[in-house]
Amino acid sequence: MTGTALRGLWGRLAARGRAARPRRPGALSTLLAVAVLAAAVGWWAGRSIQSPVEAAQHAAPPEAGAITVPVERRVIATSVVVRGMLGFAEPQALTVDTDLGDGRLGKLVVTGRVPRPGVSLDEGDVALQVSGRPVILLDGAIPMYRALAPGSTGPDVRQLERALARLGHFTGLPDDTFDARTSAGVDRLYRAAGYPPVGPTAEQEQQLAAARERVAAAEAAVDTARAALRTARQGPSAAELSVARARVRSAEADVEAATRERDAAIAEGAPPATIGRLDAEVEAARVTLELARADLAELAGSADAGAAEAAVAAAVRRQDEARGALTRLRSTVGSRVPRGEVAFVPALPRRVDKVETALGREANGTVMSLTAAALEVTSAVSGEERGLLTVGAAGPARRG
Repeated sequence: MTGTALRGLWGRLAARGRAARPRRPGALSTLLAVAVLAAAVGWWAGRSIQSPVEAAQHAAPPEAGAITVPVERRVIATSVVVRGMLGFAEPQALTVDTDLGDGRLGKLVVTGRVPRPGVSLDEGDVALQVSGRPVILLDGAIPMYRALAPGSTGPDVRQLERALARLGHFTGLPDDTFDARTSAGVDRLYRAAGYPPVGPTAEQEQQLAAARERVAAAEAAVDTARAALRTARQGPSAAELSVARARVRSAEADVEAATRERDAAIAEGAPPATIGRLDAEVEAARVTLELARADLAELAGSADAGAAEAAVAAAVRRQDEARGALTRLRSTVGSRVPRGEVAFVPALPRRVDKVETALGREANGTVMSLTAAALEVTSAVSGEERGLLTVGAAGPARRG
């Protein structure tokens, strides 16, 4: 019995006693002492008596025993599952510039070489034919922003020469100058594509022809001066003097005629190439006259071989000048690359993704879209998932 129950029982007995007999002072003290004693006994019993659950709670834990479990070796991994879009990367629009051929084509019309979507185009391939002229693809990062011709300089020229070298059309080390080697490489590029290169203009051809005539006249003058020098060193005869005088008169008439023809051409506004040719004829006639007079002076005894030697030196000097002018002109005349006939595209080969033109249509705006040849998956991950991924990590892929 707990202390609480004893105290309750004692309280009921005391109440009955008080109700049964009258209260006396001595009896009340005795009852109070007995109640205190009973409460003490109940408190001690409540501290000493425990239930089985309380005894188990206050008991010390048992000694630990050996526990064994099977060990399994495996890779601990976390899977990140994302959805992605499969497609071709790096789309690039291809447009056609109006600078094609000799620049006089007029309307630009698609006339052939229209590719099908999905076709792969590599360096040196013709992407499209417009008005009979090709649009050739070359690998490069600098767009074709200008026409390239002999005499052009800059990094875009080096880019062109590198592309020609990769295709086997250029010899030597690429540089920033469009010269005769570059022009020859452009010729080979066009022939490999099946098209004639864009050569010099008609005016440039006339300038070249006039320069070649000046060189030929200067070379002939040198030969004449050397022949006169040989004659002066041999001594004249009467017949030779007569012939020499006739040559002088004839040379004077030639100078006058050539001068009149040139002056008339200038007055009529003739082309520069024609005036240049006539200037060369006047110069050649004057050289011939100088040589004829020197020859006559030598034959007549009014001059010695020194005059003929001076005439030879002058003729050689004019010959060198004419040859140098022809060389400089050739360095600026040759096959050129119109702005619209080459398209520099980075990372070739490329796949034709979409064709936005057709045979017979005008080549306005974007004619096709090119993409990278490799497929690419585009996806997005959360910030928490990003922490589980590393650059370069590979994983299984599923197509859904």
